[in-house]
Amino acid sequence: GTGAESEFAFNIPNIQNEIRQHLEDENRKDTLLLLVKEYEGAIKKYEEEKDRQFSKLSEIGRDRTSGSSQYLKAYDQYYQSRINLISSLMDYRFMMLENVNDQELLLIVEEALNRPRKAIRKEERLAGRSQDRLIGVFVNLNKILSRNIQDSLKADVVRQSLHTLETSIYAAVDETYRLSVERRNRLDDRNATREELMDMYNRSNQLRYEAARNFAILRQDVIENTNQQEWIAINRELETFLKN
Repeated sequence: GTGAESEFAFNIPNIQNEIRQHLEDENRKDTLLLLVKEYEGAIKKYEEEKDRQFSKLSEIGRDRTSGSSQYLKAYDQYYQSRINLISSLMDYRFMMLENVNDQELLLIVEEALNRPRKAIRKEERLAGRSQDRLIGVFVNLNKILSRNIQDSLKADVVRQSLHTLETSIYAAVDETYRLSVERRNRLDDRNATREELMDMYNRSNQLRYEAARNFAILRQDVIENTNQQEWIAINRELETFLKN
């Protein structure tokens, strides 16, 4: 999936069943199951907030009079909600670790650490498809620009901004995939510090923010180098891009 569950969670299939199976202490078992429930609730709340924020971004994006600063201010709210979620999930991680010993932890994460190669290959295929889909989106955006901006100099300005955005998007996608591999490799590392783990996520978040900034610049360049009719046609494609 592409949501927060696949992005942030422990990636342990059926973690509740694993806890029930491998913990004999009923008190610690109940505590862990409650933490997992709260953890999942935090992710659900984030997803709902993200949907609201993206609707707001879409609304601002359609308004030709809205500048980059307004767009980025709205994006900042989404960015901050991600930071808050990651911090919250780190709290849950360490509370969970307080309630399992090394042997229990190894048993709980064993299924995730030893997933069949088939599952890993599937994950790699999905990453490849995402990359292919992005390539298609950018090819289409270039065609839309060429078709709708008659002035070649203005078209070049917008095309350069699109290239900058494309480069930053690919960097963010690559980092997100690398992060998923790194996170999977550290599932059973109870000695990983909060600072180490936050640094891991912050690298990904910084690239996401850079991509958002580049999108805002592209949008502004489109506004400044098109008339109303050209803007409507191009912005329709930009909205499609955001949904991808």
